[in-house]
Formats: sequence, structure tokens, C-alpha cells
Amino acid sequence: MRAWGLSLVLIGSLSPALAEDAPPAIAVTVPAASTAPYDVVRQFIDIQVMEDGSYLKGEELAYRVRDAQGVTALQQVTLSFTQGFQDYCVVSAYTLKADGARIEVPRERMLLGHGASSLPGFQDENNLTIFFPNVEIGDQVVLRTIFRQDIPWYEGNFAATFPFTRTVVVEQARLQVSAPSDLPVMISSTGMQGGAEQIIDGQKRWIWTYSNDLPLNFAQDSVVEIDADPHVALTTFANYAEVAEAYAERSEDKSAVTPEIQALADALTEGVTDEREQVRILYHWVASQISYVAIFLGAGGFTPHEAGEILANRYGDCKDHVVLLEALLAAKGIESTAVLINLGSEYEILDTPSPFYFNHVITNVPSIDLYLDSTSPMAPFGVLPFADSEKPVVHVNNGLRTVTPLPTSADSSMRAETMLEIRADGSATGTTRISANGSGEIDLRGLVDSLPAGRDSEHFSAVMGPGVTGTIERFDPRNLDEPYLYQASYTIPDAVFFPGPGALPTYIFYKPFSFSFQIGGEFPAERYSDYLCPLMGLEEDATVRFPEGTNITAVPRPVDASTEGVALRVSYERVDERTVRRISTLAFDRPSLVCSIEYYARVRPDLARMLASLRAQIIYE
Repeated sequence: MRAWGLSLVLIGSLSPALAEDAPPAIAVTVPAASTAPYDVVRQFIDIQVMEDGSYLKGEELAYRVRDAQGVTALQQVTLSFTQGFQDYCVVSAYTLKADGARIEVPRERMLLGHGASSLPGFQDENNLTIFFPNVEIGDQVVLRTIFRQDIPWYEGNFAATFPFTRTVVVEQARLQVSAPSDLPVMISSTGMQGGAEQIIDGQKRWIWTYSNDLPLNFAQDSVVEIDADPHVALTTFANYAEVAEAYAERSEDKSAVTPEIQALADALTEGVTDEREQVRILYHWVASQISYVAIFLGAGGFTPHEAGEILANRYGDCKDHVVLLEALLAAKGIESTAVLINLGSEYEILDTPSPFYFNHVITNVPSIDLYLDSTSPMAPFGVLPFADSEKPVVHVNNGLRTVTPLPTSADSSMRAETMLEIRADGSATGTTRISANGSGEIDLRGLVDSLPAGRDSEHFSAVMGPGVTGTIERFDPRNLDEPYLYQASYTIPDAVFFPGPGALPTYIFYKPFSFSFQIGGEFPAERYSDYLCPLMGLEEDATVRFPEGTNITAVPRPVDASTEGVALRVSYERVDERTVRRISTLAFDRPSLVCSIEYYARVRPDLARMLASLRAQIIYE
């Protein structure tokens, strides 16, 4: 039968929602706020697991609206499920007014639609959106549903993780799970009450409860601490080798080398005998020629399409990208394997094995010890997107559990080189040359690729302020064979108060990155969880030339500041009587992408001083 999987996803909040068996998901959009926009009055979940891993879930949810953001968030709720595998039944849905009046949701306000994609082979995800009437502050939104996993994702196995949020008030939460007494179930839990096993009528039963009176405000860059956040995890998988084997069974024979695939691999690598170069060519072809259909791992029953079909269609999801690349490599006698990974803000997985901790698949080529993600068309060969870095992974071919590589400031960087000319009327013209490498190069390519042709000035206005116009000299961001760079030319009206006296802020120069943001992020006064911190290098070489007759009375002092893995250097050079050159470098070389609460408390005073130094100005008259 099926595997139980529930996911209460508060999109936009930082509740510790784990990646699970894709649908079912109840998605409630919650804007970021200093105070939670609603309370959870009730969250009652009852699950019956079957022998084959299928399951039945009944759920009652009641939210109390606290403010206008809560009204916006709770006016509609979306239930997602996979056609042919799962189904949802809405038992009741209503708005409970503060005075006790109950307003039912009519059936015509429950709209069923397709999610994700309408492309052939990707039409299996359905969204049922429920629109609640007359929701006001103080009201409750109440929803009772029955969910069925009719066909298990992995026959004979069940796995699910149930997270409970610390970001809102939770008055009552209860999870009850029943399973056949002879079904082996491994369990882990944190922050929950109860959980003792009972045997009732030949069934195992566990009941956990949870409440939260003191909601925490997590910064947006917080990571999900799976083992520390309140949760219950259940699984019938004995280890991660079994997880890998289960996934491998679903993808078996999908990467068969067809005559068309063999011919393509031979044509692309004609005259090339070096194995690493062959891998590079084939990877670049898949990344650039196979469109990515953004279906998270799980849709379509966790089963990729056949390589020949993917090649014919020229599109696919992450599983399909891996299958086609594997087939092309196999055509050249090169072994590769799928690798299970999570693209979210989770940087650990629990010891209770589950395939549902993962929502993405990438490729590993053991012979050259390299991870590849061909779903990122801007990622040069040998470079992983930032979201793939330092993530726990499981290799499908052998169940190996390891971690992807960590970037450094040397192999992930951006550089801006600028010449800015101040005119006598106070306007300015500038030219900036931007280059990058590593994951910084991915970001740079993505930025330029996202800018509509003929609308460059909108970019400059958004980045530098109203009225700024300019053009970008484009190079093809999808040509992965060359290092990427671009040049920006722009005009800033009323850039400075002129003639002076006045002060020129050093942040006036164009660049697509921010020293301040990289140093401080949101820079909260206090953190309640570990957080994501950058590992990269930034450099800016900026020269500003004032009009004739300008007297530069003072330039800022140089900066040489460092603290536990962060180093900021800023120098100023008076090139001549009206020209100043500033060179700034910022390097992050921490031992991990994840920084701790304790680390933040130690370094925050030093980071604050670095941020203050970046506000320095050039004084003129």
C-alpha cells in the first residue's frame, strides 16, 4: 500500500518544514513579520499505516487570525496531491467568526487545478485551493480533511517526518500513528510529549502532543535544524543503503543507451579521448540543451522517464537530467550515479532513514570525483550551485552517505572594476566591468540572463535609484565554455551635490553585489537558530574623477579588519588632485556554510564595525 507523509508547509515563514514525500502538502502563505500573523488553535493528525506502506490520514487544522497579514495568509489554503497515487477529501471547511457564527465554504469555492507543469508526462500534480469567506482579525479558519496515499511511493515501505513550528503560538497539536504490529517502524522525536508504544487490537499505536506558548522570530537566512526542532520521524527503512536501493529500483533501465544516444555521444566527443573532457562536453550539452521542468523529486511517483524519451522531448525534471547524462556518459564507457540531495535550507539529515529528506537529484562521476547538476544551465563544469554545496547526500549506486564540497573565497568570487566621472552639473557617468568565478559566476550569468533585452535601465534604476539609466554589454550567459563577464555603462543624474562642499558616498559605484549584505545579512540583534553564512570573495576596484576645480579635502582612512573567517580590506589612493581610487576586498573563509548562534554572538560587534566602515565618504568642495 502506501507511505505516510504529511507536510504542513508555512511558505514564507521559517517553520522547520522538512522535505517529504512531495504531496501531500498544505500550503499557507505567511508573510515574514516580527509577530506571527496567526495562532494554531488545533492541529490534530491521525494516521493509519498499511502493510504495504500506503496510509490514510485524517487532519483537523484551526488557525486564529491575529492581524491583517494573517487575513491575507488564511483567506485561501491549497492542498496538493499527485493524481493516480493520492487523493484528498475535504470533510469540512469554514470560517468561525469571533462571535461564534460559522460560515461554511461552498463547494464552488474549492477549485481544483493542475500544479507544476502542463508538459506531457508532468501533469500528475493537482492543487485543490479552498477560499474561506469573510475572514477577519479574531476569526478562526477551520479545515478538516482526509488524505489517502493509495499507491505507495516505495512498495512495502513507509517513511514520514512531521515537523511542528516554533514560530507561532500552538495551543494544541496531536499526532497519532497506528501501524500493523508486525511492521518494523524506527522512530525519532524531539520536543514532543508522549510517544510510548501501545498495542491495541493487533495494531501499534503512538500518540505525541505539542504546544508552544513562546513563538520565536527566526531570521530569513536561518537553516532548518532538523534534529533540534520539534518533530516526529518514522520509517521502515533500516538504513540509507535501503533508501538508495529503493530509488534505484524506480530508475532501473531508464538510462539505457539507445542508438540515438550513442550517436549523439560519439558526435559530441569526436576526436576527444580525455575522459574528463568528455564528461565536460556531455554535461554542458545536457545543461544547455535539455530544458528543466521544475518538478520536485516525488512527483510522478519518484520515477524518471526513459533516456530516449527525454532526448526526444528535450525537457525533463532533475531525475530526467540525471538519467540522460548517465546514458550519454555510459555511451562513452564512463560510470556515473544519481545522488539524492536537498535544495532547501536543511544541512543535515536524521538517522531515521527516509527518501523524503531529499527533493532533488544530481550526478556524481566517481572516476574524476566530481558532482554535477545539469539542471543549472548557468553552472560551468566542475561548479556546483550554492544550494548544492555542503549538503548531505546519498549515492544511489552504493548507498554511500557523504557531503558535497564546500566552496571557498578563492574558487567562488566576484569582482567589479569601475571608472566614475563626476560632471560639473553633479551628474555622473560610469563604466563597470564585472567578472566572477565559481558559484559567483552562476549568479552573474543568471542575473544577465534574467534581464529583458532593451530594458537595461530598469535594472539600473532598481539597483542604483530612480532616474539612473544605462546599458549592459551582453555576452551569452549560457556559453559555459568561457569565463563569464559583462560591462555596464550608466548615467546617474544628480549623483552628488555640486559644487560643494559635499560628501561622495562610496556605495555610489555600480556592482551587482553588496559588501554590507554579505557581511551582515539581516543583522538581527539576536539569533535563535544557526544560519547560512557566505563563503566567497568579493573585490571592488573603483576610481572616481571629479570636475576641474574640485578640492578633495579628505578621504577615508584605510580599513583592515578581520574576525573569525571574515576579512575586510579597504584602501584609498589619491591618484591626482581630483581623482581617488578605492580598492575593497572581502573574503569569507569559514569552516562551514552554516554558522552557529554562538559564533554570531561572538563576531557581531566586529561585523558591526565593518559595516560602519563601509559608510565612509569622500569629502570635497
